[in-house]
Amino acid sequence: MTRARGLEAIPSDTARAAVEGADIVVTTVALVPEPERFLDANWLKPGSFTAITDRALPWLPETMRRFGRIVVDDLEQEKRCPNRWSTRAGRRRPNRPGLRRLCGATEHG
Repeated sequence: MTRARGLEAIPSDTARAAVEGADIVVTTVALVPEPERFLDANWLKPGSFTAITDRALPWLPETMRRFGRIVVDDLEQEKRCPNRWSTRAGRRRPNRPGLRRLCGATEHG
């Protein structure tokens, strides 16, 4: 399917090798009580796009400030999450009704 769309999937031996230099990174891991943190946002190429579909469970919290923009689609879920994006990424600033700024990014509620 990837080749039909002009894309190439490249297997990697390490997490770092998988994300370093990639234009697009998509992460998803199983929801477990104490997940292993093994992804470092500092490995990401400047200007790359990262889709985090796993509540950022595998990401090292101390590297979350590296993301230039974080978009959250469920503010209620975010409020209940013990490892909140806002805590990891830094400051939150109000933007307009229904939207909030987070580390220079927009959260949709």
